[in-house]
Amino acid sequence: MTENNTPKRSVFRRFVVVFFPALIFLCLAAAGITALSNRELPKGQEMNDQLQPLEIATIQEAAHLKAALGESIWPGWGQAEIPTLIFNDAFAFLLDFPDPPPGWDVADGSLGLYRRPLSQLPEEPQNFALQVGEQWVTSFTGREGGKAYLMNGVNELLPEAAQAIFPYKLLFRFMLPTDQYIAALLHESFHAYQATVAPDRFDAALAVYAHEPQYWQADAGMHEEWDAEVALLVQAVDADSDQEAAELARQFLAQRAQRRESHQLAPELVLLEQQIEWLEGTAMYIEFSSWRAGSGSTDYQPLASLNDDPDFHGYDGFESHWSRQLGEMKRQATGDAEIRFYFNGMAQGMLLDRLMPAWKAQVWEEGIWMETLLAEAAGG
Repeated sequence: MTENNTPKRSVFRRFVVVFFPALIFLCLAAAGITALSNRELPKGQEMNDQLQPLEIATIQEAAHLKAALGESIWPGWGQAEIPTLIFNDAFAFLLDFPDPPPGWDVADGSLGLYRRPLSQLPEEPQNFALQVGEQWVTSFTGREGGKAYLMNGVNELLPEAAQAIFPYKLLFRFMLPTDQYIAALLHESFHAYQATVAPDRFDAALAVYAHEPQYWQADAGMHEEWDAEVALLVQAVDADSDQEAAELARQFLAQRAQRRESHQLAPELVLLEQQIEWLEGTAMYIEFSSWRAGSGSTDYQPLASLNDDPDFHGYDGFESHWSRQLGEMKRQATGDAEIRFYFNGMAQGMLLDRLMPAWKAQVWEEGIWMETLLAEAAGG
């Protein structure tokens, strides 16, 4: 992967951009009781040469959820052995990697946890997938470092006088819970799975990012059509019956074809939409489906080691999160960021679960896109 072809991906930056405007009033309403508690907040990772116990417990819970329910979410992914790399501002940590290449020191032998300074890594890690030796691994920001990143991002949008009284702990607990962190970690683990199972398709998807400047220039004239297109897709996902879902899916695909034709969208820009929906849409599908599976299972029990985490809700908050995300999907229909394609690919996956339950077996085939499968499933 090269820096030109692989944009920085941060769930924490996405949270700041997407949710901050809607939350600022609510959070400031509680400002009077937060000034003292904010003194305890970290400005960064205080002990960045080690992972905190709750960070380790969170990583282990993600692996536990994936092992227990992953096969029902995506056959093959659930049982795939995918190591995890967690990084902060100084170190990277490897977990579940039996025999790391030279340069990785033992951080905790009982956990099989290894550590290496960021300055010694061949490439800078990001929230995506990363190759360590010959193995693709999940790469993700540490939970504590992520909180500091989120806090700093909010501070950039606040006047200095408001920073001391902004209720960050409330923000972390209710709007960026551990449940969401786990789901986002599994999102990135799916990228490692994609790179392992379909390396050529994975590389081709990354290559389309070179066309982003051209795409966003063309996008400026398509906003009205995008609004209509995404509105139809959201309605299809939220439809009461399979028949209604299929009809709305056909309307969505027709609107999409009309938009591309009326704006004479170049083939490489159509491909950009399809590739990012394949790459990121399926990973966001994993993110939401994992949280939903943890929430909906009557048999699944999260690890007891998370009992002491006040920001973990046992996946109970999924339905309200899902409702907010459908609203956010419509708001991002004309945003100038690739998150639009994350949502669109994810929503098509949710529709395919309903209209073509075996769709995942075909998604690795060359030339098959989410919209290709949806057209077949909806009879379009």
